[in-house]
Amino acid sequence: MVHGATTPNQATNNTNNSMNKKSAASTNVDKDIYSVIEEMATREDYIEEGYQPFVYAIVFDDGKWYIGCKYSEHYGAHPNMILNEEYQTSSKTVQEKIANGASHTRYILGLGDKHEVTLMEKKLVEELWGVEGRMNQHMPYGQPKPPISQETRDKLSKANKGKVISQETRDKLSKANKGKVISQETRDKISKAQKGRVWSQEQKDNVSKAQKSRVVSQEHKDKISKANKGKVVSQEVRDKISKAQRGKIVSQETREKLSKAWAWPQDKIDVLLSMYKSGVFIAAISREFGCAPPTIARRLKMYL
Repeated sequence: MVHGATTPNQATNNTNNSMNKKSAASTNVDKDIYSVIEEMATREDYIEEGYQPFVYAIVFDDGKWYIGCKYSEHYGAHPNMILNEEYQTSSKTVQEKIANGASHTRYILGLGDKHEVTLMEKKLVEELWGVEGRMNQHMPYGQPKPPISQETRDKLSKANKGKVISQETRDKLSKANKGKVISQETRDKISKAQKGRVWSQEQKDNVSKAQKSRVVSQEHKDKISKANKGKVVSQEVRDKISKAQRGKIVSQETREKLSKAWAWPQDKIDVLLSMYKSGVFIAAISREFGCAPPTIARRLKMYL
């Protein structure tokens, strides 16, 4: 049962009621959830409808509390969604507590754009992280996480080794990710995070070892081939790839490794040369070998 969804005009009364029922959850901390509500519960009029990101707090009568924000453009965001119980937060723990009938009060702590409400939520949860009653289970973005010991890493590695993902699960994952569009903002964040990253020799060796032991079935190869057929790479993408590759210096060791990796076995080379010298057209040879005509042309140039 909800004590009363808080509108901007009711924020002060509900705050006082809550404070009378519960004293500060932690006397060792200067700031607590009730002082935050008293200081921040908005009394401003917000737009009646439309898109309005917001930060909210849910405080239970037993002293438990949760702070969150909502800013989804796709599903909508407006303070009335939390006040009128149209939205029950993304926390499953809080959802379960509400579903079990726990009496609580809801507050709007602030309004803003997507960036502003995200930072506001982060700041509040960080400030109240050590306060008793917290139901936020995850450290906010940017909060330093405790290091994972080597022992824990080994246990995780051992637990996941040999796990086989069923075809049903693969199909579900594939279906869930189809049609997803990664925004340019997300792309830029990923790009920024990866720039300047230096892999240790051990990491490189591990990746190399994992790829060498990987066996790709013919069915998988056919799927990749089918997926890439007819794809047209735009001139813009070509220019980006070209720009990224310019100035790169490939060591002699890497050249030799690439040469060895791409080398055809002698019997395959003999068949190629035999077909070509017999007058078979490059297009027909490419169909026989299952690769593009330009690849056959490059191979002939290498071996003739």
